[in-house]
Amino acid sequence: MAINPDVLVTALQEVRKGETETFTKFHPCFDKIVEKGNKTKLDAPWVEFAVVTEGVGSINDVGNDPDKFLTGGRRQSGVKGNEYGATLIYVYDVPGQDLREAHGEADLVGLLKRYPIRSMADFKETIAMQLVMGNGPGCSSVFTFNGDATYSPKGQSRKGMFEMEASASQTNTVHGLTQSTTRGWYTQHRHITAMGSDGLKKMRYAYGDAEVEGANPDGSVDLMIGDRDSFENYCDELTDFIQLVSADKGDPGPGKKTRQGVPFREAIFYPEPYIIRADFTTTDAQSGIIYGINSSKMILRTQGHDAKMETNGDFAHRGPIRLPQQDMWRYEIVESLLIHTTSLRHHFSVSGGANP
Repeated sequence: MAINPDVLVTALQEVRKGETETFTKFHPCFDKIVEKGNKTKLDAPWVEFAVVTEGVGSINDVGNDPDKFLTGGRRQSGVKGNEYGATLIYVYDVPGQDLREAHGEADLVGLLKRYPIRSMADFKETIAMQLVMGNGPGCSSVFTFNGDATYSPKGQSRKGMFEMEASASQTNTVHGLTQSTTRGWYTQHRHITAMGSDGLKKMRYAYGDAEVEGANPDGSVDLMIGDRDSFENYCDELTDFIQLVSADKGDPGPGKKTRQGVPFREAIFYPEPYIIRADFTTTDAQSGIIYGINSSKMILRTQGHDAKMETNGDFAHRGPIRLPQQDMWRYEIVESLLIHTTSLRHHFSVSGGANP
């Protein structure tokens, strides 16, 4: 008996329980955000949020004057950024002939692997590419770490999070706030001359710069991702036994189900295959880039409620829909998401790590 078009989606949901969280396992950044409890629902097309710039008050030294008038705070907590959600729909078609020729469980598994599972993996890989480089095809409205790139949510042209310049030279507008005019709104940055000479020192400096900012009560940088050359050069400089740490990538995913990283202070440093040095326009970044992320300062929001209509926005399947005048069934995977940070200065970038 041929496979009914509805069976593909039903079987996929049965095979992959908990599908809504698999993307957070596919990329370590999302995994860390969820681990910190920072995944929420978005109830509007955009969100406005308070950001951490500097301390929210000021110190008054009373000294020998108990009647001294106390001056007020700087009201930094009143500074607000904003970000827009993005809705992405991955579309794939299944020929009716493939469904007619499929019989039994073995053929159903083959169809699952060939269409919905492969489509899901491709969708997630593309979003991961957008996150780290800002060049994921069809994902131009999604937030990116790459400050050289521009993304466009709801038609709003915006720059990525890391400008990869010294903090005093950063002028981009991130989440609607201009770095050059908003006090404390900058990422930490250091540049390595050569990994073999000052590489580890510059990485420690950058990590320390982010760690001490604002006496951060939410912990330190806990995730680092970098281009493969920077990662391998870092590993070559380690004199002790290298402890590999595996992160579950979720199912499905390309190749192995785990990414393997190495510790750096309180963070795990992972190689990022989607970081392509030649695609940066900043000269220093072309010689390698490492992003240091404090996941407690990152927020992931998804949008949608009705599984039968707009879907819940977490890689939900929709369909099948018979294409008019074609022997073809169409399926859709829907993802509605918004990503933002509440503080720039608790993250860092390090360039030049690809220089051995």
